Amino acid sequence: MTEFNRAKYHEISILMRGEAAMHLNKRYLTFTRSLLEEMGCPPYVRFLVSANDRELALQACKPTDENAYKFSQPKGLQKKAKYCSSAPIKESIFAIISDMWDGNGFFGCRGTYFSEQKAMVFDLNKLYMRNVEAFQRKRV
Repeated sequence: MTEFNRAKYHEISILMRGEAAMHLNKRYLTFTRSLLEEMGCPPYVRFLVSANDRELALQACKPTDENAYKFSQPKGLQKKAKYCSSAPIKESIFAIISDMWDGNGFFGCRGTYFSEQKAMVFDLNKLYMRNVEAFQRKRV
């Protein structure tokens, strides 16, 4: 090789974007940082469930709205995922998925964002099992 020709190379993107997802186990729900960013880091959300469709939705709301839940720091300040251990929220979700959930395991679910409604929707029929061993190694 006698010279460098940039035109023959393809640049590797180093920006790794995680998926907008929710993870759950019996102790808490986790909403990924990518999810927070895709939603625009809303300071407050309301949790909505559709038991018939087995869906969970997060919708941005005002802090004065009924059932407003403190959710995110302003964009650029949110450094981590959001953890939620609220018993009413977890119990509502677990009731919907009781036939799929035995109280154990670590599950994930990708969200779909509806920007006009400022809502992230999770189809709980599409829960997938997470790699528990890798999760436990990271936490140790």
